[in-house]
Amino acid sequence: IKLNHGKLLDGMLEICGVPPEKFRTICSSIDKLDKQSFDQIRKEMVEEKGLTAEVADRIGNFVKERGPPLELLAKLQDKGSKFLENEGSVHALDDLEILFNALEKSKSINRVVFDLSLARGFDYYTGVIYGAVFKGATR
Repeated sequence: IKLNHGKLLDGMLEICGVPPEKFRTICSSIDKLDKQSFDQIRKEMVEEKGLTAEVADRIGNFVKERGPPLELLAKLQDKGSKFLENEGSVHALDDLEILFNALEKSKSINRVVFDLSLARGFDYYTGVIYGAVFKGATR
């Protein structure tokens, strides 16, 4: 199961310099990363959606982050993390910490990957976002 958080995603886009009015359309591009390469998504964000190459590259640095939930969470909460400068991201990280600790206590955290590329382009995804992936799938 892949997990992310809508507010963390919005915070990431804000940190990267995406104008708020483009958050949803950029999320819909990021959401394609399980089917397309980042180079293809980058091209779409720059050529079709009007982001600068620099902003797209900043997004690329973040969406490559995935891994064991508590490890990636610790990295994002580490002193100096840009996420700690964004109010929405701080709330999202707090929510995820509660969830990941509960998953750890239930001995099911090993079934979860924290994946910053998991995105949905809809306004109603403001909390935890999840997606099930079948074992043996390519991504």
